Amino acid sequence: MLVVDDSSLLLAAVAAVVALEGYPTIVARDRGEALAQLDLARPWLVVTALQMAPMDGGELVVALRERMPGLAAVIMAPHPEARRTIEALPAAYLATPFTLGELLWAIAAATVGAA
Repeated sequence: MLVVDDSSLLLAAVAAVVALEGYPTIVARDRGEALAQLDLARPWLVVTALQMAPMDGGELVVALRERMPGLAAVIMAPHPEARRTIEALPAAYLATPFTLGELLWAIAAATVGAA
């Protein structure tokens, strides 16, 4: 699993939690790191924030899927109105802030949607 966020605190927290749940996890802070990690590790899922600069999470998912079609995705966003944009990708939507259970549910939903 690839976790991408430009917030070091959220990146570390999400990566630590999913790793504790037994998911092999790699991290990236931006598009360049995410693309490099994709080429090295070939993750089955990306969990990313919607709001990042200079490329938002939706654009990142599109860029990652150009290199790895079918990559499952979870996009974290604070605003419910972002849900339509996220579902159009398609990707699982995870409203922030979230609980561990909500994160795990979103991972499961994205995985089922990608199958």
